[in-house]
Amino acid sequence: MKIVFAIKSMNGLGGGAERVLADVTNGLAERGHQILIFTYDQPNGNSFYPLHKAINRIDLDIGRTQHRSTLLETIKRMIALRRTIKKASPDIVVGFMHSLFLPLGISLIGTKISVVASEHIGVDYYRYHPLERLLIQLTPLITKNIVVISKNIGNGFNPYLRKYMKVIPNPVCIPVDVKKEGVTFDRNRNTLLSIGRLVHQKDHKTLLEAFSRLADDFPDWDLKVFGDGELRSQLETQVKILGLEGRIQLAGTKQSIAEEFLGAQLYVVPSLYESFGLATAEALTYGLPAVGFADCPGTNELIEHDCNGILVYGDCRVLALEGGLRCLMGSSELRERLGNAGPLSMSRFSRENICILWEKLLQTL
Repeated sequence: MKIVFAIKSMNGLGGGAERVLADVTNGLAERGHQILIFTYDQPNGNSFYPLHKAINRIDLDIGRTQHRSTLLETIKRMIALRRTIKKASPDIVVGFMHSLFLPLGISLIGTKISVVASEHIGVDYYRYHPLERLLIQLTPLITKNIVVISKNIGNGFNPYLRKYMKVIPNPVCIPVDVKKEGVTFDRNRNTLLSIGRLVHQKDHKTLLEAFSRLADDFPDWDLKVFGDGELRSQLETQVKILGLEGRIQLAGTKQSIAEEFLGAQLYVVPSLYESFGLATAEALTYGLPAVGFADCPGTNELIEHDCNGILVYGDCRVLALEGGLRCLMGSSELRERLGNAGPLSMSRFSRENICILWEKLLQTL
């Protein structure tokens, strides 16, 4: 097939959707399909996540991809999408994220080119964005199908939208050449690892507070948080107030995170909600036990309590998270048992399996 994938940007600091698009398109290219990626990026930029050499990129260079779009930018982008995609004449088009698949679907009305919407956000997001919640109801009118990344995420939407939804999870990949013995790290220190954008949804504030209550009892443990976002300055201030500058590291964004997984002893995901906890799935695949909240969609589908990690709950999120972390930080035997179960529990999300699901859906449509 000749398939167009469209996403707002591939050159900026990558997030989960960009990572998934790179993995899926790389896998489909390896399976012999002709893949084009459309973005609003400036031409000749470098993708944050590596792309297969056979993939062609078409960068429309319209607007600032790291900022909210203006109405004029959106109109210009829709005109450019319609013109360039018609010229490319693909068998099918996939739009990643509602910021792309909504204008994409509208722009291709009347062209007879099938559009698939790939949604990577759960319904919780739309509760805080009423205009986008209204617009998302248009999706079945302008696309053939809506791909969501878990059954629970799909169930959160109304019955009208659910009729058009297909579940395809995110792929979870590990580089085959990564070996733990080749990674250098301080064996006298233990690392509690967390990965996620520094935004309200990820609730790092709760994580920092919970770790501060454990720091004195576990002096050989450090917390390392990877990610960037609008709350960085607030979290840096919180770390200073807690007096834990030497124990908590806000490490920013890193392209290859494999060595961090291999050097850590425990993974924690404090999120309020997730669509699909890609970093959590990767941590489990690397054999790290994980701690998360039982009421967090996208976390409770990956962490199996007392199998590959611990799910916590309670009226006070700080105390609940502290309790789960204390349990695992205090027992290397428990960490080993839960960690050993992680890779097998994630095997169903291999890139090959997920690419086959995408291939079958796109061929059908």
